[in-house]
Amino acid sequence: MGRTIISGILLAFVLAAIVTLAVRGGSGAVEAQPQVASAPQPPAAAVPATRQEAPRYVAYYFHGAKRCVSCNTIERLTLAALKDELDADRIGFRAINIDEPEQAHYVQDFQLTMRTVVLVAEVAGKVVRWKRLDECWDRFDDPEDYTDYLRRSLGRFRDEPAVAP
Repeated sequence: MGRTIISGILLAFVLAAIVTLAVRGGSGAVEAQPQVASAPQPPAAAVPATRQEAPRYVAYYFHGAKRCVSCNTIERLTLAALKDELDADRIGFRAINIDEPEQAHYVQDFQLTMRTVVLVAEVAGKVVRWKRLDECWDRFDDPEDYTDYLRRSLGRFRDEPAVAP
C-alpha cells in the first residue's frame, strides 16, 4: 500500500511538471539544459559574476504541500548542517513548497525530479550556477554522513568558478 501511495505521488509530481512545461512553453520559457553531476550548468538566463561582486550562496530545500517524516528530516538536517554558515550569514536558506503554483517554475529552473536540496550561487539576485544534492535521500538516515555530504558539497560548490565553462 505504501508503495502505491509513493507511486501515485511521483506520478502526480511528473504530471504537474509536464503541465507546467506545457503552460510555460509558449511564454518564452528557458529551455532546460542537462545537468552534469561534476559541473552543474547554470540556467540559460544566468549572468556571469563580476570581480567586484562576490556570489551570494543560498541552500534551497524544495518540498511539497504534504510532507513525510523523511522530508521533514532532510530539512532539519540541512538547517543543522548549515547552522554555522547561516549564523555567520555566509549562506541563506529558503524552504520552497513547489506545489504552490507560483513556485512551480523551480521544477524546470533546477530540473527537479524529486524533493531535494539545491545549492545556488546568485549575483545581483540572479542565479549564476546551481547544484542539486540528490544524494540527500541516500544519506538522511545517517545524520553524520548527511552533514558531511552537505558540507563537502557546499565547499566544492564554493570552490568552482562563478560560471561553469
